[in-house]
Amino acid sequence: MGADVSTAEAESLTPVINEFAFHFFKSVGSSQDGNIVFSPAIIATGLALLHSGSKKETASQISRVVNFEQFEKSDLDTAMVALRAFFFEAGHTYQFFGASRIYSPKNIKISKKFRKSALDSYKTVVEGHSLEDPKSSAQEMNHWVSEAMAHTVTKDVVAENQLDHSDKLILLNALYFKGSFAVPFHRAMTKVGKFFMSETDNYNVAMMNVKNSFPYFHDEEMKCQVVEMPYAELHYRVILILPDERTGLSELESRLTVKRLQKWCRPREMEVVDIHVPRFDISQTMIANETLHKMGIELLFDPEKADLSNIGNHLCLSKFVHYARADVKEETAESEQPPGDVHGFVVSFKTFKADHPFLFLIQDKRKGAIAFMGRQTAPPKIDPEELKEIYKRAKSKLRAKATEN
Repeated sequence: MGADVSTAEAESLTPVINEFAFHFFKSVGSSQDGNIVFSPAIIATGLALLHSGSKKETASQISRVVNFEQFEKSDLDTAMVALRAFFFEAGHTYQFFGASRIYSPKNIKISKKFRKSALDSYKTVVEGHSLEDPKSSAQEMNHWVSEAMAHTVTKDVVAENQLDHSDKLILLNALYFKGSFAVPFHRAMTKVGKFFMSETDNYNVAMMNVKNSFPYFHDEEMKCQVVEMPYAELHYRVILILPDERTGLSELESRLTVKRLQKWCRPREMEVVDIHVPRFDISQTMIANETLHKMGIELLFDPEKADLSNIGNHLCLSKFVHYARADVKEETAESEQPPGDVHGFVVSFKTFKADHPFLFLIQDKRKGAIAFMGRQTAPPKIDPEELKEIYKRAKSKLRAKATEN
């Protein structure tokens, strides 16, 4: 698929998606405490699909908020095909699953042209399903997500209480990512560490550790450290952004801009960095209606004023359901001895110790589009005894492997 698509078309969407990412993050972050994770690329793709099904001011609001105004509708569809080709290009060292579906009652007539466009350009099936029973609807949606994600998602994505018997049109999209780092964390190097929720309040977490050469930058103006960890096939990278102060996240978030990200991501000299970061597998389901409404997309959700006549008559979007999961952990296979302090002879090195709330991005390195964005304020708690057992098993596997060799 990727070979047939112009890279320039995918590239044209990068500034659009990244600007939207920061706008959306600030809108969510200002009204929600705790962990956040979402995929700006997948949300923007869903909005592009809805834009193709809308007219007049409904379409104009979507265009203004996501900055689609530079595209003709047909060009936007083509660019989205290109973007999907890059994001979901097969890789040997990472899992990247995305899925999108529109649910509508069986008795609502949906345009055949829209169905075809949704499937061809956006890989989105328009599914007729009775939405009058929230429990049945949630079960159907959870089953579909599990199947579409090759069973990497085992927990329910949609809860019964997030749906309503009066729902008429629901867009559900989901994204899952897990990859192997070029310089991986190893399970045998993970120790119990403290994570500070404030200056003094803390609890135990599984703190991963790796020391090697990475692109690193300390932004004195923003009062934060930035380190980049590329994935093995170098298509993607994680960017970790850590405030200097334990309570500095709110100020950092308020000053985030795309230009600042571009500055952080400039090519840099590699520096030896001792990275300590909590193990985290972060997921979230959000009903994005309120956030999008706050950003300026209002008519889409208005039963009286929405114009989705390219989809069907007298329709509005009842729910925009978005699920994202980013899995950042150690290597699961203990097939190789974890490296020792390969830079032990270096006197000077940087320490990046994420023992307090931080931000993260997962970015496509080729085009620069942000696949995931989020904040980690509450990584999973760990029982020290439990971690000791995990550590023992990892060490045992390594010793057994060494004996075999």
